[in-house]
Amino acid sequence: MAFCRAVPITSRQPEIHTVDHLSRLADRAGEDETWRTFVALELPSRVRRNLVSLSDQVPSRWRRHVRWVGASELHLTLKFLGEVEPSRLVDVAHLLQDAAGESSEFDLRLGETGAFPTPRRPNTLWVGFDGEVQRLVRLQARVEGSMGYAGFDVDRWRFHPHVTIGRLRRGPSGYMIRQIGRSWLEANLSERGFDVHVSRVTLFRSHLGPGGARYETLYTAPVA
Repeated sequence: MAFCRAVPITSRQPEIHTVDHLSRLADRAGEDETWRTFVALELPSRVRRNLVSLSDQVPSRWRRHVRWVGASELHLTLKFLGEVEPSRLVDVAHLLQDAAGESSEFDLRLGETGAFPTPRRPNTLWVGFDGEVQRLVRLQARVEGSMGYAGFDVDRWRFHPHVTIGRLRRGPSGYMIRQIGRSWLEANLSERGFDVHVSRVTLFRSHLGPGGARYETLYTAPVA
Protein backbone atom coordinates (compact mmCIF):
# COMPACT_ATOMS: atom_id res chain seq x y z
CA MET A 1 0.00 0.00 0.00
CA ALA A 2 3.02 5.63 -0.72
CA PHE A 3 3.33 8.78 0.93
CA CYS A 4 0.86 8.29 3.77
CA ARG A 5 0.78 8.80 7.47
CA ALA A 6 0.22 6.00 9.97
CA VAL A 7 0.16 6.60 13.71
CA PRO A 8 3.74 6.07 14.97
CA ILE A 9 4.58 4.12 18.10
CA THR A 10 6.94 5.99 20.40
CA SER A 11 8.09 5.62 23.97
CA ARG A 12 5.09 7.66 25.06
CA GLN A 13 1.76 6.05 25.87
CA PRO A 14 0.11 5.26 22.50
CA GLU A 15 -3.16 6.95 21.71
CA ILE A 16 -6.17 4.65 21.97
CA HIS A 17 -9.02 5.13 19.49
CA THR A 18 -12.26 3.91 21.06
CA VAL A 19 -15.53 2.58 19.68
CA ASP A 20 -17.12 5.93 20.53
CA HIS A 21 -14.50 7.67 18.40
CA LEU A 22 -15.28 5.36 15.50
CA SER A 23 -19.01 5.77 15.99
CA ARG A 24 -18.72 9.56 15.76
CA LEU A 25 -16.74 9.27 12.54
CA ALA A 26 -19.27 6.85 11.05
CA ASP A 27 -22.19 9.13 11.95
CA ARG A 28 -20.64 11.90 9.84
CA ALA A 29 -20.29 9.69 6.75
CA GLY A 30 -22.41 10.20 3.65
CA GLU A 31 -25.39 7.96 2.94
CA ASP A 32 -23.74 6.00 0.08
CA GLU A 33 -20.18 6.33 1.34
CA THR A 34 -17.85 3.35 1.75
CA TRP A 35 -14.45 3.22 3.43
CA ARG A 36 -11.50 1.14 2.29
CA THR A 37 -10.38 -0.56 5.50
CA PHE A 38 -7.99 -3.18 6.84
CA VAL A 39 -6.78 -4.61 10.16
CA ALA A 40 -3.06 -4.46 10.94
CA LEU A 41 -0.33 -4.24 13.56
CA GLU A 42 1.54 -0.95 13.73
CA LEU A 43 5.35 -1.00 13.74
CA PRO A 44 7.65 1.19 15.89
CA SER A 45 9.20 4.09 14.01
CA ARG A 46 12.75 2.79 14.56
CA VAL A 47 11.78 -0.54 12.98
CA ARG A 48 10.20 1.21 10.00
CA ARG A 49 13.33 3.30 9.48
CA ASN A 50 15.44 0.15 9.56
CA LEU A 51 13.21 -1.50 6.96
CA VAL A 52 13.29 1.51 4.63
CA SER A 53 17.09 1.55 4.75
CA LEU A 54 17.17 -1.87 3.08
CA SER A 55 16.48 -0.28 -0.30
CA ASP A 56 19.95 1.32 -0.16
CA GLN A 57 21.49 -2.14 -0.42
CA VAL A 58 20.00 -2.72 -3.87
CA PRO A 59 22.43 -1.32 -6.49
CA SER A 60 21.33 2.09 -7.72
CA ARG A 61 21.11 0.95 -11.37
CA TRP A 62 18.33 -1.47 -10.36
CA ARG A 63 16.79 0.44 -7.47
CA ARG A 64 14.79 2.74 -9.75
CA HIS A 65 12.87 -0.24 -11.10
CA VAL A 66 11.25 -0.79 -7.70
CA ARG A 67 8.39 1.27 -6.25
CA TRP A 68 9.56 1.47 -2.63
CA VAL A 69 7.12 1.72 0.27
CA GLY A 70 7.54 4.79 2.49
CA ALA A 71 8.24 4.45 6.21
CA SER A 72 4.81 5.75 7.22
CA GLU A 73 3.14 3.04 5.11
CA LEU A 74 4.78 0.04 6.75
CA HIS A 75 2.58 -2.22 8.86
CA LEU A 76 1.84 -5.91 9.31
CA THR A 77 -1.54 -6.61 7.72
CA LEU A 78 -3.79 -9.14 9.46
CA LYS A 79 -6.94 -8.78 7.36
CA PHE A 80 -7.94 -6.64 4.38
CA LEU A 81 -11.65 -5.77 4.53
CA GLY A 82 -12.02 -3.69 1.37
CA GLU A 83 -14.79 -1.15 0.83
CA VAL A 84 -17.10 -1.16 3.87
CA GLU A 85 -20.15 0.88 4.82
CA PRO A 86 -19.16 3.00 7.86
CA SER A 87 -22.26 1.85 9.75
CA ARG A 88 -20.85 -1.71 9.81
CA LEU A 89 -17.55 -0.71 11.37
CA VAL A 90 -18.82 -0.34 14.93
CA ASP A 91 -19.75 -4.04 14.91
CA VAL A 92 -16.35 -4.78 13.37
CA ALA A 93 -14.68 -2.91 16.23
CA HIS A 94 -16.56 -4.90 18.87
CA LEU A 95 -15.52 -8.17 17.20
CA LEU A 96 -11.91 -7.02 17.01
CA GLN A 97 -12.08 -6.14 20.69
CA ASP A 98 -13.14 -9.71 21.47
CA ALA A 99 -10.48 -11.23 19.19
CA ALA A 100 -7.70 -9.12 20.68
CA GLY A 101 -8.96 -9.73 24.20
CA GLU A 102 -8.56 -13.49 23.72
CA SER A 103 -4.88 -12.98 22.90
CA SER A 104 -1.93 -11.96 25.04
CA GLU A 105 0.89 -9.53 24.35
CA PHE A 106 3.93 -10.93 22.55
CA ASP A 107 7.18 -9.93 20.86
CA LEU A 108 8.40 -10.25 17.28
CA ARG A 109 11.76 -9.65 15.61
CA LEU A 110 12.49 -8.74 12.03
CA GLY A 111 13.40 -11.83 10.02
CA GLU A 112 14.74 -12.66 6.58
CA THR A 113 14.18 -10.91 3.26
CA GLY A 114 12.11 -12.67 0.60
CA ALA A 115 10.14 -12.12 -2.59
CA PHE A 116 6.82 -13.15 -4.14
CA PRO A 117 6.25 -15.22 -6.15
CA THR A 118 9.95 -16.30 -6.11
CA PRO A 119 13.29 -14.49 -5.75
CA ARG A 120 14.11 -15.36 -9.39
CA ARG A 121 10.86 -13.76 -10.61
CA PRO A 122 10.06 -11.18 -7.94
CA ASN A 123 7.21 -8.72 -8.13
CA THR A 124 6.98 -8.03 -4.38
CA LEU A 125 9.92 -7.60 -1.97
CA TRP A 126 9.26 -8.28 1.70
CA VAL A 127 10.73 -8.88 5.15
CA GLY A 128 9.43 -11.64 7.42
CA PHE A 129 9.34 -12.04 11.19
CA ASP A 130 10.92 -14.22 13.87
CA GLY A 131 10.14 -14.46 17.57
CA GLU A 132 6.75 -15.44 18.98
CA VAL A 133 5.32 -16.02 15.52
CA GLN A 134 2.86 -18.70 16.66
CA ARG A 135 1.18 -16.14 18.92
CA LEU A 136 0.91 -13.86 15.90
CA VAL A 137 -0.58 -16.68 13.81
CA ARG A 138 -3.18 -17.38 16.48
CA LEU A 139 -4.07 -13.69 16.75
CA GLN A 140 -4.49 -13.45 12.99
CA ALA A 141 -6.69 -16.55 13.00
CA ARG A 142 -8.93 -14.98 15.64
CA VAL A 143 -9.18 -11.78 13.60
CA GLU A 144 -9.93 -13.77 10.44
CA GLY A 145 -12.61 -15.77 12.20
CA SER A 146 -14.25 -12.73 13.76
CA MET A 147 -14.37 -10.96 10.41
CA GLY A 148 -15.92 -14.08 8.85
CA TYR A 149 -18.61 -13.89 11.53
CA ALA A 150 -19.19 -10.26 10.50
CA GLY A 151 -19.85 -11.36 6.90
CA PHE A 152 -16.47 -10.75 5.27
CA ASP A 153 -14.90 -13.34 3.00
CA VAL A 154 -12.57 -15.70 4.85
CA ASP A 155 -9.09 -15.97 3.33
CA ARG A 156 -8.25 -19.64 2.77
CA TRP A 157 -4.58 -18.92 2.07
CA ARG A 158 -2.09 -19.77 4.80
CA PHE A 159 -1.13 -16.61 6.68
CA HIS A 160 2.45 -15.53 5.89
CA PRO A 161 3.46 -12.70 8.26
CA HIS A 162 5.53 -10.14 6.38
CA VAL A 163 5.92 -6.46 5.58
CA THR A 164 5.97 -5.38 1.93
CA ILE A 165 8.96 -3.14 1.26
CA GLY A 166 8.74 -2.65 -2.51
CA ARG A 167 6.99 -3.69 -5.72
CA LEU A 168 8.70 -4.01 -9.08
CA ARG A 169 7.68 -1.59 -11.79
CA ARG A 170 6.88 -2.70 -15.30
CA GLY A 171 9.69 -2.67 -17.85
CA PRO A 172 12.90 -4.27 -16.50
CA SER A 173 14.31 -7.25 -18.40
CA GLY A 174 14.32 -10.79 -17.08
CA TYR A 175 18.02 -10.50 -16.26
CA MET A 176 17.47 -7.30 -14.30
CA ILE A 177 14.52 -8.80 -12.44
CA ARG A 178 16.68 -11.74 -11.36
CA GLN A 179 19.46 -9.40 -10.23
CA ILE A 180 17.03 -7.34 -8.17
CA GLY A 181 15.77 -10.51 -6.50
CA ARG A 182 19.31 -11.72 -5.82
CA SER A 183 20.46 -8.42 -4.34
CA TRP A 184 17.34 -8.26 -2.16
CA LEU A 185 18.03 -11.69 -0.68
CA GLU A 186 21.57 -10.53 0.14
CA ALA A 187 20.36 -7.36 1.90
CA ASN A 188 21.06 -7.26 5.64
CA LEU A 189 19.09 -5.38 8.25
CA SER A 190 21.37 -3.06 10.19
CA GLU A 191 19.70 -3.94 13.50
CA ARG A 192 17.82 -7.21 13.16
CA GLY A 193 17.35 -7.48 16.91
CA PHE A 194 14.81 -4.66 17.15
CA ASP A 195 11.70 -6.02 18.83
CA VAL A 196 8.11 -5.35 17.85
CA HIS A 197 6.05 -5.56 21.03
CA VAL A 198 2.47 -6.34 20.07
CA SER A 199 -0.03 -4.84 22.50
CA ARG A 200 -2.89 -3.75 20.24
CA VAL A 201 -4.63 -4.35 16.92
CA THR A 202 -5.56 -1.40 14.70
CA LEU A 203 -8.42 -0.85 12.27
CA PHE A 204 -7.23 1.48 9.51
CA ARG A 205 -8.98 3.43 6.79
CA SER A 206 -6.99 3.90 3.57
CA HIS A 207 -7.48 7.19 1.69
CA LEU A 208 -6.31 6.74 -1.89
CA GLY A 209 -5.02 9.71 -3.85
CA PRO A 210 -2.71 10.77 -6.71
CA GLY A 211 0.31 10.75 -4.38
CA GLY A 212 -0.48 7.34 -2.92
CA ALA A 213 -2.40 6.23 0.16
CA ARG A 214 -2.92 8.00 3.47
CA TYR A 215 -3.89 5.92 6.49
CA GLU A 216 -6.32 6.98 9.20
CA THR A 217 -6.60 5.11 12.48
CA LEU A 218 -10.26 4.31 13.15
CA TYR A 219 -10.05 2.02 16.17
CA THR A 220 -7.44 0.32 18.36
CA ALA A 221 -8.18 -2.88 20.25
CA PRO A 222 -5.78 -3.57 23.15
CA VAL A 223 -4.39 -7.10 23.42
CA ALA A 224 -5.07 -8.54 26.87
